[in-house]
Amino acid sequence: MPTILLTRPTQASDRFALSLRDRFGPEIRIVVSPLLSPLLLAPPRPAGLFRALVFTSETGVAGFRQVSADTGLPAWCVGHRTAAAARDAGFETMSANGDLDALVEGIRNLRLTGPLLYARGRDTAGNLAERLLSLNIPVTELVVYEQQATPLTPLAAAL
Repeated sequence: MPTILLTRPTQASDRFALSLRDRFGPEIRIVVSPLLSPLLLAPPRPAGLFRALVFTSETGVAGFRQVSADTGLPAWCVGHRTAAAARDAGFETMSANGDLDALVEGIRNLRLTGPLLYARGRDTAGNLAERLLSLNIPVTELVVYEQQATPLTPLAAAL
């Protein structure tokens, strides 16, 4: 049986490894060596009354919880895993089923005129804040984590 090398962050790799073992059996050889590791930051929470939070990752939820214990705002989430993390943290959530376009459209259709607070990583894809601002929906970005490069383990490098 081949060896499977997983390089996603630990939590995602561990989840995938479980699904691989369920499908192929416990004898499958899996090596986990994340290339990125999230570092939660502790920026001050922006002042102001926000109408909702926006999360595009589970790590964004965890990072926001480092900044604030407030769970009174509804949370718009890009996908089910992010929504589950937000729900587990105590938020009322809405999921866009993993589709950034649907997230933007859902916020627009509900006429959420903001201001919204978008808790995110330092690096993002999809230009969510710009897209919301282009629809005249005010959004404040709060960088709550960054991904740090992690070298391969010696076993992963040998593979």
